[in-house]
Amino acid sequence: MTRIWALVVGTGFVVVGALRFIVLPGVPGWETPEPVHGILHLVTGALWLATAVFCHGRHAGLATRWLGAFWLAVGVAGEAGWLDGVEALAFDDALVHLVVGLGAVVVGWAPVWKRSRT
Repeated sequence: MTRIWALVVGTGFVVVGALRFIVLPGVPGWETPEPVHGILHLVTGALWLATAVFCHGRHAGLATRWLGAFWLAVGVAGEAGWLDGVEALAFDDALVHLVVGLGAVVVGWAPVWKRSRT
């Protein structure tokens, strides 16, 4: 399950990261390029993809837990307004980061919780 998550979300993050470098007129939140935001997406997406592909996805759970915690923290900071003063990090999609981060934490820890119950 974590390997599939890492493949799907990693691919999505790489695509979003690449798109953050271009202007998409008429798309709310995408009117100006956000290179720092794009780099964060590219790096975390590449990490997710690498853990899904190498070693048969053996490290996908660990990466999903850590990357999920990172994006959860970014989402919390964005929702709290703590990133508003940092122009390159003033994301207007903090809720999306919260949801992805929370989903990743749950997916990443699910196998660990399941093993501990048996």
